[in-house]
Amino acid sequence: MNITISLQQIEKVLAVLFFLAVPLQVRYFLFGPVSPEQAEQGAEFVEWLSGFVYVSDVIFAALFVVWLVRYGSSLRTTLRRRFVQMVAVSVLISFFPLFWALNGDAALFRAVKYVEFFLVFVWAYSTRTHLTIAASCLAFSGVFQALVGIGQFLTQKSLGLVFLAESPLARFDENVAEIITTTGRFIRAYGTVPSPNILAFFLVITLLLLIFLYCKKHIPLAVFVLCSWVVSFALALTFSRGAISVGILAGVAFILLLVWRVKDVEKRAVQNAAIVLLCCCISVGGLLHRELYERFFVAVHYDNAVSERIDSYGVVGSFPEYLLYGAGGGNTVAVGSVSQPIHNVFVLSAFEWGIVCSLILIFVIGCALLRQMPVVSVRNTLFFCGVASVIAVSCIDHFFLTTQQGGLLLWVLMGFALRDP
Repeated sequence: MNITISLQQIEKVLAVLFFLAVPLQVRYFLFGPVSPEQAEQGAEFVEWLSGFVYVSDVIFAALFVVWLVRYGSSLRTTLRRRFVQMVAVSVLISFFPLFWALNGDAALFRAVKYVEFFLVFVWAYSTRTHLTIAASCLAFSGVFQALVGIGQFLTQKSLGLVFLAESPLARFDENVAEIITTTGRFIRAYGTVPSPNILAFFLVITLLLLIFLYCKKHIPLAVFVLCSWVVSFALALTFSRGAISVGILAGVAFILLLVWRVKDVEKRAVQNAAIVLLCCCISVGGLLHRELYERFFVAVHYDNAVSERIDSYGVVGSFPEYLLYGAGGGNTVAVGSVSQPIHNVFVLSAFEWGIVCSLILIFVIGCALLRQMPVVSVRNTLFFCGVASVIAVSCIDHFFLTTQQGGLLLWVLMGFALRDP
């Protein structure tokens, strides 16, 4: 009995640490064409062909072992589920390109990472960790990331959070994402993640979680108001056109679904949430109206990010055969001699692992979305909007497949979304 209680406490602590570590970039370099030390001396670092061990990897490994000791018998039940078996098949297929990949190290590393994400998916689906705990930890982490991002933008430099592996940020650095407007040139908010776009999506999920926690009466109105404004302001400071658009649509959809379809929440809480979010949009939009307008409607005509996304599809036309059997994980940049992977998760997964893996990914995400039908509870509404946001962002970016933070967010969300309420 004492051992069971002890393991339960350990699992709960590890689960909390894991959720808090999701957005962290603390990692140990394993291999790559250029080491971090060489990059500091001016060499071009190739993220997509490099391998790392993250602090979140270590925490999850310990968490999974403890969970397996406690609930190993439930693993058989989980593995009998059709969608779990299909993901397992796609994991196996991801190893096939090792026989012909141009960069075998990157292909092997990405395949092994896919194994890890599969285990994250299995754990999230099977764990008895309550959704409220996961939502609270991720929301807290999101608010912290928002504060870091705001500090970075206001100071226009990194905050010196070396122990969290914060990216070194400075104005006029070609390796740092910036916006150029008539009011000046500014670095975008990063938080402790490697890209403003990843931070932006994480903040979108944070906003949805805050609405969920408030409507379920887990946080008071004052906390909801303060956190929502901080997260909304930081989201705007990422200047991520896609994620901001998705966030606005997801927030509106969440509120409308709660008002029209959900029967088990107080209408007062929903109305308050709607008013708070509207005030956040108006106040943040008023503060940054010029920068946001130029970012969305002016810079889009000459922004390199737009042309970069379009050009990334060129590798598919040059090597269409890889859509059938895959070039190998991380090998898009090696095959096509491009600086970025294809900015579409579904096309990228087909190009690197083959069309079968891409179809399985679409199937699993589709199952997670349909699992929320009909939308009759706050929980269903949260996951419906969250999964829909994943689908939208997956069509314009690649970080769910290519980054640690994106992969963890995707598979934790899929696991919880497919769980029984």
